[in-house]
Amino acid sequence: FGPTIIGSGGFNILDDHGTADSTDDEWETYTANETPLSMGVIRGDMAFDSTGGVWVGSQFNQQQPGGLERFDPQSKTFVSYSESLSERAVRTVEVDGLGNVWIGYQHSGLGVIPGGYSGGEAARQVSTFTGALGETGILDLAVDPANRLWIVTQAKTVVLNFQENARDESRFNYTEVKPPAAGGLAANAVELQGVEAAWFATDDGLWRYDIARDTWSVFNTGNSGIAADRVNDIALDRGRNVIWAA
Repeated sequence: FGPTIIGSGGFNILDDHGTADSTDDEWETYTANETPLSMGVIRGDMAFDSTGGVWVGSQFNQQQPGGLERFDPQSKTFVSYSESLSERAVRTVEVDGLGNVWIGYQHSGLGVIPGGYSGGEAARQVSTFTGALGETGILDLAVDPANRLWIVTQAKTVVLNFQENARDESRFNYTEVKPPAAGGLAANAVELQGVEAAWFATDDGLWRYDIARDTWSVFNTGNSGIAADRVNDIALDRGRNVIWAA
């Protein structure tokens, strides 16, 4: 991922052969106009489905149109879903265990491809999202093992329980998640530790929500060795039970 200059940009896959030695690294690079990939600069997010496919979302900018495409690792081809999107500015994308592909737009709220790659349906707008929350932009999405969708906006964090049917919005239920005595949880990113906990990257530290106990913990420069109070992004290494914070 990078600027569109010679030798960079596009979609890149690194195989490091399980070592820290850079001499055995192998790269696959896919650039716009040379492959079916339409986006030369990708500023967005990725999600993996159960068949190993990679959903690549990107925001609109002056250099490329943005949108949503799926990379098939077997055929090494891209399929675009951009024409059916509500807007081309896709900030984040997530795939749940039922094959639904959830789309977080920069301005238009939430979208979904019901059944995703298996159903082959077009993307549709989730109209209840903006109506229920009054929010229009999404920063991050995450799915827990119960297939609930955790949604981070600029002002709050909510959980969507859609009763295993991404087409029937009459059964959508939104629940706000926030620390006690707080007006809302403004986060930059969310990572889920199974059904045990949710981690949030915020401007005021790294927050952990114990889902079962309904308790909160915060890690900042005053009580931990974290490098800064502002956390821009996080990633969870589930194999080693380690949280990475940027």
